[in-house]
Amino acid sequence: MKEAVDVLALGRSGVDVYPQQIGVGLEDVETFGKFLGGSAANTGLGIERTADLVVLQVFQQGRSEEQKRALYAGLAKSLEEAIGLASSDLIVSVMGNSREDWSFGLGRAQFLEGDL
Repeated sequence: MKEAVDVLALGRSGVDVYPQQIGVGLEDVETFGKFLGGSAANTGLGIERTADLVVLQVFQQGRSEEQKRALYAGLAKSLEEAIGLASSDLIVSVMGNSREDWSFGLGRAQFLEGDL
């Protein structure tokens, strides 16, 4: 995980697991939602980590438990296939927020102003 292309794989993985249709392949997706994703190694779960550890924090609005479980499994599978990341080296944290919690730059609230 030392090459610049690995970052692209992370971004692509996030897109693949955020379709509005849950549990279908990318070829069957009809729509995508407009959603932007202590010590990570010290969880007390006995999971051995390597130097390739990746910690993702995903911001979301209103996803169900089922959708979050699909996100975790989809990210693990996609990153293993794309860049060989072991599922034990992936930590995902989902944080809830709302539309008014975002500014994507220029001192504006793009969700609230209708840009997104």
